[in-house]
Amino acid sequence: MFGKHILRALAWVFLVSSLALAGCETIDRLDRQSDDLIDKINDPSPPGSGRSSSSSSRSSDPPSASQPPASKGSGLSVVRRDAMPVHTVKDRHGNPVDIWGQSRSTSKTPGHDATIEAKAYAMAISGKYEYITMQRCWRTATSRLGNCKSIPDVIGVRRDGKVDAFEVQSRTDKEKDLEQRLEAGMETLPEERRGDFAVILADPSMKGGLLRDE
Repeated sequence: MFGKHILRALAWVFLVSSLALAGCETIDRLDRQSDDLIDKINDPSPPGSGRSSSSSSRSSDPPSASQPPASKGSGLSVVRRDAMPVHTVKDRHGNPVDIWGQSRSTSKTPGHDATIEAKAYAMAISGKYEYITMQRCWRTATSRLGNCKSIPDVIGVRRDGKVDAFEVQSRTDKEKDLEQRLEAGMETLPEERRGDFAVILADPSMKGGLLRDE
């Protein structure tokens, strides 16, 4: 058990170090490599031991950090990572809604990060969503159902199973480019899962601080 924790930590060191060198363009490939390494840690059975390594056979295994249980309503869930931030808020009906990830980014546009946070918060309290992610790739936000290199600023999984995504436009961004990026990510989802996507402007008057554990 102790050895597994060490290996899991080493997997994350590998991922973070690789990201620093490779940048966002290879985020999906590195995400897959990290998933594969963590899956091997959780299921160390050697080949020929009678236990299949396919996703269908692993579906009956106990949930792990890389294999969370599906949500009851949407059928989707976040692929949880060690030390991934999460804030829980109450929606208009009193239901808890988790917001995964963080709004902090490298953008220098005033109000960019605070607008991400405000959008995520507004979606969470609307009563429409089961959970929200901030700056997490499609794969992580949708139980690996979506498969795209891009990382939307906000992804919301509705209670009916549809997925919405949003980008906050920085001064250096072109709206058309962001729209195309969102559309490309949305198209990796099954058609019945595709919801709305849009680009929103950063509001320089936003100050942040909306999210806190309740």
